[in-house]
Amino acid sequence: MAKRKESVTLESSPAVATPSKKQKKAKKSKELSEEIVSLETENVDQPEAPATPTKKRTFFKSPIPITKPYPDLERNNASASPFAETCIKMYITLPPCFCNNPLQGINEQLNSFLMRYVPQVDGIVLAHSDLQILEKTGRIMYDSPYSHFWITVNLLIWKPKKGIKLVGIINLQSQDHIGLLLYNTFNASIPAECIPKTKYEWRQETTEASESEEAPVTGEWVFKHNGTPIGTDGWLEFTVEDLVKANDMITVSGSLIPTEEAPQDVGETPANKKRHAEQDGDKSTKKKKKAKKI
Repeated sequence: MAKRKESVTLESSPAVATPSKKQKKAKKSKELSEEIVSLETENVDQPEAPATPTKKRTFFKSPIPITKPYPDLERNNASASPFAETCIKMYITLPPCFCNNPLQGINEQLNSFLMRYVPQVDGIVLAHSDLQILEKTGRIMYDSPYSHFWITVNLLIWKPKKGIKLVGIINLQSQDHIGLLLYNTFNASIPAECIPKTKYEWRQETTEASESEEAPVTGEWVFKHNGTPIGTDGWLEFTVEDLVKANDMITVSGSLIPTEEAPQDVGETPANKKRHAEQDGDKSTKKKKKAKKI
């Protein structure tokens, strides 16, 4: 009987359930959520910290800051703008290291043209966009591991033309010429022979120096009738007279003589005259060689 009673007591005693791993995790997450809620309710009355302003990314920063706004010119048509956008078709030769990421290899090749004079588009490439690969697969020819295919891309180029008007910042003045900076990037020069002496004159300023040193010659170009400095608040508008394309850049040669008063040969610097004479000489020698062959 005693054994039977013991067995009955064991059967009637309630079983204690041990919590599983899922229940432990749910309990911990519930405690964490309660703590987060309590922290949020405590910080409701506290003022929010001021948000720090985010800096804008600048892709090109010029070493010479421009504090003045660039003046707008009243132009009659769009052809007077030195900027142009064109779509070109280009043959790409892609190295094998870019076979897994061809867009990176193409962009690296296109980036090599930036801020350089490209004769095929007759201008300086400023940006490229809207890249499209015209073929699904590249061709590997002969024993070369390079892939060959065609692409199209839009190029933003800077190609000033003769006769248009530009505005630049005066950064250098001498008796021989006036130096300008266009769009804070490109150089321009106005030689003395292209500055009308009836309207402007060179005003020299002498500075005191010691006996061993020579006094530097400084001055500026001024209006002849009132003596005020040339330009408007450091800006000067001029007419493009000639373009010198060398060292992957374009140097602009300008003139202040009105187009209706300027003769045909005005605006050529001595360097340009020499270059044009050499080109004429090369053409004449080629003609002579052709005549001898005939």
